Amino acid sequence: MRFEWAADAPDAANAQTFLALCGEVWATRGLFLDANGRPMPPDLDRQVREDLLDLAILSADLAMRTIPGVSGRAARREALRRLDEAEALFGTSAELERQRAALAHAEGVDDLTRASTARAAMRSPQAAGDDYRAGLSHLRAGEFALAALALEKACKAHPQAFWPNFHRGLCAERTSRHLDAVEAFSMCIAARAESAPCYAHRARAWQALGRADRADRDYDRAVELDPEAAASWINRGAFRLGAGRHHEAIADLRTALRAGGDPATVHYNLALSYQALGDRASARSHAQAALNHSSAHAAAGALLADLDDE
Repeated sequence: MRFEWAADAPDAANAQTFLALCGEVWATRGLFLDANGRPMPPDLDRQVREDLLDLAILSADLAMRTIPGVSGRAARREALRRLDEAEALFGTSAELERQRAALAHAEGVDDLTRASTARAAMRSPQAAGDDYRAGLSHLRAGEFALAALALEKACKAHPQAFWPNFHRGLCAERTSRHLDAVEAFSMCIAARAESAPCYAHRARAWQALGRADRADRDYDRAVELDPEAAASWINRGAFRLGAGRHHEAIADLRTALRAGGDPATVHYNLALSYQALGDRASARSHAQAALNHSSAHAAAGALLADLDDE
């Protein structure tokens, strides 16, 4: 779930799905906190507490998404309650207060909005987790310079921490700092060698740096580790298309379609692949299919017009 909701907010339907998953995990938090009555090592205990606090803040952010009507109000009230429970367990943080202020404002609780906003403004980061959560909030708001500063601080405090490095990599990716992205995702891979999204993101960074050999290896590893990740098949297909490996690109893109990849994106890239092979009929068919799935796909429309003029 954290990979899927990394920097781009989900739509309302996915927000509701993610909220339900958050609720299921939060309901069993006691099992994580006491490890069935046995003491946990300090580092593991700290990480569990950080993750559960992140979960409560994630719930609040998701509850602010465009969930309609009664469901939205119920989600916001539940998220407020979860923030109170998280504060009782772990103490407060600037990001927790910001999320509480946003929820209270949405619910029209003006006193709570003002109080939480004031507390958030007065708090400075107390730990790497605070820097990480602040960085994540800035990243999702598109405030990339602020996000980079906060995430760098979090990673300096804990150089091998997975999620701060992952989001530092996303921030670098969004601002075309490709070497920084490679470094951040490499740290993630060192921590979790089986993490397919990290290979996929690092492959894109290598590709942007012109290192086709390394991009190729990372794309291969990404689809090997998670064959159901449609985005990895799309990205590898587009990479192979750009490298002139058109038949391989077509195979990847057809796999992406079966894995549930965005049909407009897949069909457009298939159209380009067939055009490169000189198969105008297939190219036209896929360009039209892209437009059928997304009438606003300007590139597909332009490609179709070019094919009709040939």
